[in-house]
Amino acid sequence: RVVLFDYLTSAQPSSAIMALLLPLLLALRLPTNAVDIPEENIPTFMWSQDEDTIFITIEEQCKDDTVDIAADRDFFGFSCVNVDGVKKTLGFTPREDIVASTAKCGAAPGIGERCTLKKVHRHYFDRLWALEDDVKLMKKAKVDWKAMNDVEVDDFEGYGTRYIKSLDEESLEKLVKKARKTKTALALDVSFPWCIKCKDARDMFETSAKKLHKKALFGYVDAREHRKLARKFEVDCTHKCTFHVLPPGELNYTEVEAPSGATSGSFVSSLETNLKPALQVVKTEKALKKIINKFDGAVVTSYDPEKDTEALKAISFAAKSHRLIPFVVLKGKALAKKKAPEGTEIWAQLPKRKKIIPFEATNGVTNEELLLFAKKVSVPEYQRYGFSFQEVLKQAEIPVAKFYIRKKEGKQEEKIIKKIAAEFYGRVATYLYDEEGHYMDMPNAGLPKDQFPALCIWDHIDDDDQRNKRYAYIPGVTEGDWSIESVRQFYEDYLGKNLMPTYKSQPVPDATYAEGEVFDVVHSTLYTEVVQNDEDVLLIMYKEWTPDKERHFKTASNLARLLKVSGVRVAKYDAYENYVDHDLFKITDQYWGTAKIYLFSDTVENRTPKLIAVSDGGDKDKGGAVDFTQGNVLKELKKLLPDVASSFDKIKEEVKVLRKEAVERAEKRKKEAEEAKKSAMEEKEKMDEILKTAEKIDVTPDEDKGVLKQIIKEGEKDTSPPEGMRVVAHYTGTLEDGTKFDSSRDRGDTFDFDIVKSQVIKCWDIAFSTMNIGERAMLTCEPEYAYGESGSPPKIPPDATLKFDVELISWRDAYATDGTKDEL
Repeated sequence: RVVLFDYLTSAQPSSAIMALLLPLLLALRLPTNAVDIPEENIPTFMWSQDEDTIFITIEEQCKDDTVDIAADRDFFGFSCVNVDGVKKTLGFTPREDIVASTAKCGAAPGIGERCTLKKVHRHYFDRLWALEDDVKLMKKAKVDWKAMNDVEVDDFEGYGTRYIKSLDEESLEKLVKKARKTKTALALDVSFPWCIKCKDARDMFETSAKKLHKKALFGYVDAREHRKLARKFEVDCTHKCTFHVLPPGELNYTEVEAPSGATSGSFVSSLETNLKPALQVVKTEKALKKIINKFDGAVVTSYDPEKDTEALKAISFAAKSHRLIPFVVLKGKALAKKKAPEGTEIWAQLPKRKKIIPFEATNGVTNEELLLFAKKVSVPEYQRYGFSFQEVLKQAEIPVAKFYIRKKEGKQEEKIIKKIAAEFYGRVATYLYDEEGHYMDMPNAGLPKDQFPALCIWDHIDDDDQRNKRYAYIPGVTEGDWSIESVRQFYEDYLGKNLMPTYKSQPVPDATYAEGEVFDVVHSTLYTEVVQNDEDVLLIMYKEWTPDKERHFKTASNLARLLKVSGVRVAKYDAYENYVDHDLFKITDQYWGTAKIYLFSDTVENRTPKLIAVSDGGDKDKGGAVDFTQGNVLKELKKLLPDVASSFDKIKEEVKVLRKEAVERAEKRKKEAEEAKKSAMEEKEKMDEILKTAEKIDVTPDEDKGVLKQIIKEGEKDTSPPEGMRVVAHYTGTLEDGTKFDSSRDRGDTFDFDIVKSQVIKCWDIAFSTMNIGERAMLTCEPEYAYGESGSPPKIPPDATLKFDVELISWRDAYATDGTKDEL
């Protein structure tokens, strides 16, 4: 029924493919584009899309075995003979690339033919076809708006600086020629305008152009409008934001990534580094010194480019692969005055460290060894950590020691760390982290979050990698031992693989748990109480932000009680506050947030944790696990555990008891709610009676009736709070129609604030200044004294007049407290 041609795998340009295959397409009754088709032969069709796929419904009833389609990423063609014997043909150039190998059409009974085209780039097209096919197709096409999701708006319409030229294929070729002629670097942004994730990266590229336009030429290619040109750069915004640099004298572009979290300064610096030629020839000592001082070092060689061609190939490879440090070939006077030891042909010259580090090859001058050498000498010996070093550290493949210090403290310990950093330079990179940068790092390494100074070594810099092992310097925590001998031994033990990793863990619970109760597990007790235990254990793993967490805890509590008769214990584990071994638990999504229920049993998969239930069906690791409900978990355990199966009748009886108790609790809550409602109504009636006769006192300084106070209960005379005092109060807030939006009384906790310090709405500052201790009053606050024309969504609408039943409990000196403030 369907004949499909896939030209996507061809290395030839699409236009050349179409020229070669045009006779075959015509023989198959297929069009080459809309222009070639008589209008009466074009079928009406309807289209829609989601992010991945285009859906085209061709409204023709086609005869069997007459449907043909052809597709490459630049073309889609359809042809069939309808039931009236008329040939209908449709052909067009899609607005953007399609995956031709997946294009297919099939009968849609009563409608016609339904075709699907998968998109190369996951994104909403702004239109289906390219402009050249517009005239005829506009008359035949309809949009299925019911099936169409919202279409994104193009956020990017080009750069706003004259230093970045918009380019097509012809103008890019001219710019490349200019760059080569003037020996100037060329930096390009070749990207899709809808790639909004790269907005910050584009801003940084524009900043770079403004700062570096005297050192390089800058250009922008719209990858959608110039798609064939963009393919040469393999443009795709799915994973990362990259730019392309062509340094002087080089034939190939270098990719420069703008990683998430990069600063404008670090990106400009990274781009500038890539503008220079990979390998520079230097003939004078002055020129060499200028390069070394500018880039804080260089890899230098005295090999002769004409004689030592094999060595120079390896040097050139390393230079192009790692541009974070310049590579220099010495000639002339510079060669005559080289500073390396006799017999050394490649070395790193690092002025700040006043070091000459020879390249010591074990297998000759190879690409791999020289590249790793260049990466290691690019890493600072000891420095305050900054984001700009992250890429350097990643590339250097070097362990990272993190030294945490509190401002103005730990100076003696820091002197020791600096000495150790110098000793182990090239083997471990040591960085200083201040107090602000520690709050997640230290606990993740198994260190107390508030004990300084502190030290740990990580296998590499990537904090997000769950497999990145960390090793805390324990003597510094337990004994306060910061002697140079102990710290040196710690570094040596790490390099000698004599240390055990340390992990994030909450303190060991000091509670005692009765049989049939859920017990808490932390990382330091996980293996002894669950993984290596000989009991059957059901482990509920969750995170702080897991939806419906309390409901899941209630289900876990019920399961613990029900499974008591089977000898199965139930535990819960906070996966945010404790380290999770993603390999052990077979977790592929490091950002998961659902509740996961694992079974540990000697009789099930040799005590390997088995995922039996998840709280969200969209969990990426769900596999064959069921949804987390009490009934589902019990049914799964019945299949897996003989003890549960043999005691299932008893479990069902206990379920009945639980249900009865739940009904009784619900009835009790209902009765309490009715009593509370009745009491509230009585209270309201009393309040209404009081307020009917209570004077409405205008307490606004201008007497504009913006804040009215009605005294419900008098307080102690002459006890009003002076300005700046910390007020302790109770309140219940309602809209004019009586709808309650907040109440400290309902929470069972008072509300504290510093009076006349703009911590609360103006109405409160004004009214509480007039109240005495023990006084209770009803405040009516006009919008301009409350939340004004903006309101406080979602509970308080714009321009809302509010009422507050308030009571001044007490006040005190604000500076006599810990300084914390609430806000209303």
